[in-house]
Amino acid sequence: MNALSEIRSRAESAAAGPWRIERHDLSLWVLSEDQMLEANLGYVGNHPERNAEFIAHSRTDVIRLIDALDAVEDWMKNLDAIEDADPTSATNRNASAAGVASAVRSAIAAALAGKP
Repeated sequence: MNALSEIRSRAESAAAGPWRIERHDLSLWVLSEDQMLEANLGYVGNHPERNAEFIAHSRTDVIRLIDALDAVEDWMKNLDAIEDADPTSATNRNASAAGVASAVRSAIAAALAGKP
């Protein structure tokens, strides 16, 4: 298992998201979708709201970032296949060079937006 697979496994085994934040007296609670308390932030530094926001979004953000990296890897495999099919073709080299940046950006944007 590679590092990305290990990170995905940890993220996917955490309580389902989205998580949300509730204020209880002087504490901020981060609750999972099934209403389980995942974190109780009392007075933490000067910005407990920022910490709670980060924790609440981390479950879904990590998955989205890994999806973006997977999308990039899929595009790279496609480009490798084009090159492997005919490495001497100027058309293949030009198409790969011209389209790779746009394709990678699109793949990342789609994954970050939660789209396949």
